Amino acid sequence: MMSSKIRFLLLLLILVLFLCIFPSCGKIKLVPGTEPASEVSETQLRQMEGYYESVAFYHPEFQRPDIAYAAFWINGNHFWGFRPELNEWEDLGAIEEVSMPEEITEMVFQDIQYSEGYLLDPPSMFQRLPYRAISANAIYYFDGNGIDKTGSLACVVEGRIVWFIQTICHKDLTDNRHRYICNETGDPLPQSLDFDIYQRTYSLYIPSTNFLSEGSIAYEDNGLKLVLTDAQTGSRCYFSYTGDGYLFEKTDFTGSGLKADSLFTYSAWFFTKDLYGVVECDLDGDGYPEKIMLGDLGFAGILGLDLSIDGKGEDAYQIYTAKRGDIELVEEDGHVYGVITYHPFRKEDITSKFEIHYDGERVWITDGNGVEIMDEIDLEDQAE
Repeated sequence: MMSSKIRFLLLLLILVLFLCIFPSCGKIKLVPGTEPASEVSETQLRQMEGYYESVAFYHPEFQRPDIAYAAFWINGNHFWGFRPELNEWEDLGAIEEVSMPEEITEMVFQDIQYSEGYLLDPPSMFQRLPYRAISANAIYYFDGNGIDKTGSLACVVEGRIVWFIQTICHKDLTDNRHRYICNETGDPLPQSLDFDIYQRTYSLYIPSTNFLSEGSIAYEDNGLKLVLTDAQTGSRCYFSYTGDGYLFEKTDFTGSGLKADSLFTYSAWFFTKDLYGVVECDLDGDGYPEKIMLGDLGFAGILGLDLSIDGKGEDAYQIYTAKRGDIELVEEDGHVYGVITYHPFRKEDITSKFEIHYDGERVWITDGNGVEIMDEIDLEDQAE
């Protein structure tokens, strides 16, 4: 008969073999939605409340035209998405505060192949998002920065990120413009279709024929059809929605120049003049303060940076491109600076500071050594 000692050793051997064959048994697999979470305080929720409008996609790989919601809303302790074709808000879940483990970040980005030439580091940005809301079909991660501030919003479905956008928060819904363009005509300038989802208005411009139509929009067939009605003539134009944008079908507009099957795709190029801040300072020394505004042409990755200075009721502009980062406009001791901070994933931050100059006519910026920057700001070359 087998002794108790031998039986114990055999059982121990079986247990060791089982653990070797199935090493993950007994462990909780970390997936999106299972990261540590806690309730958000009422004070934090009040600071986050507002309407979050999409400004730009953070990277070409995230430029998705099929985002179901045209805007987002933080109200109370819930996160909401606006469905323009239904003209209603949809509850996307309660807001929770989260601590993002690296395993989650690596999982949601593991299949993303980035285009070359972009300094933007989405995984690092994603890992710093402090809040989430879990709906029936997706998990939304965001930073909820509050009124008149920019932020980030990511959507994760089945463990993978599907879109990642920059947002700006407003107190009310006075304006939310969406731009779609058509480049298929071969004309130097694209055709553009802009519409405001809340005011239900549009502007259609065809540069080649100098055709402009403005009026109201309506959705039909559960949002699959977009109908434009000209405010002056009552003429109509019909588009069908595809996964890539709006496809022109037919119109009774006169002289528009619209061509059959022209596809209008979503464009993030929509200039927001004071997106990164506004300061007032007497830069040219004439005794009167100028209003300095730092805006964004709206394309993420390589940043279209628009610097506007209004001294006497007329704007002076200078446009630069820069590698994407967190951007801030600051005033220090009578000088105005643009500060760009880039956050590499698992690396130290890179910060560059550029001084803004204005002599009454011309606008220019200089780096930390006082050297004028002509057009492109490179964070790695200009880092302090």
